[in-house]
Amino acid sequence: MVKVKFQESGENAGKRIEGIGLALFFIWVGFCWFLEFHPSVPLIGVGVIVFSVQLTRILFGLKHQGFWLFVGSVFLFIGLIQRLRENVKIIPVLFVAVGILILIRNVRLLMKT
Repeated sequence: MVKVKFQESGENAGKRIEGIGLALFFIWVGFCWFLEFHPSVPLIGVGVIVFSVQLTRILFGLKHQGFWLFVGSVFLFIGLIQRLRENVKIIPVLFVAVGILILIRNVRLLMKT
């Protein structure tokens, strides 16, 4: 895994990363609101932003935040359910969710070694 060098380290870098994520959140929600996207699009986008912030924390050598991974998963799940609600079959959605959790766990364990 590629580690990124940054002038700031530790919690200062974490706060900067979270600040960038917060800025992207407001830009994304405002953009979606202005263009009147389907309600699922902002939810999916917010989930992607949350996951991106956590991935960036990992790339900078910081610990990921389990709570925000859960929140990102919820946003993605609700957004996808809204987007596909006419044809939603719960079993495939559960398979994808379990796969994502297994992937996150294994990447986390890989990062520890």
